[in-house]
Amino acid sequence: MFDKKRNSKLLEVISKKFDILIIAYVINWIPEQSEDIYVVLVNNSIIAKIEISRVAKDEEPLIEVFDINQYERNLSKVN
Repeated sequence: MFDKKRNSKLLEVISKKFDILIIAYVINWIPEQSEDIYVVLVNNSIIAKIEISRVAKDEEPLIEVFDINQYERNLSKVN
């Protein structure tokens, strides 16, 4: 996750959004045609859903932030 060469855009987005970044885990990644959608566990208490465009490099990423308890309540048995 913190390898700047491999995850530079994702790391940049997370670092800008969260003032204190101790740990981050990608728990889901969906590669769509025009964007990558990541679900990231941040600091063991926050879930961030981040959409990063692959087409428009200068487009602002979409970020949704959830409390981990709120996220867990919406998971299906498969997840």
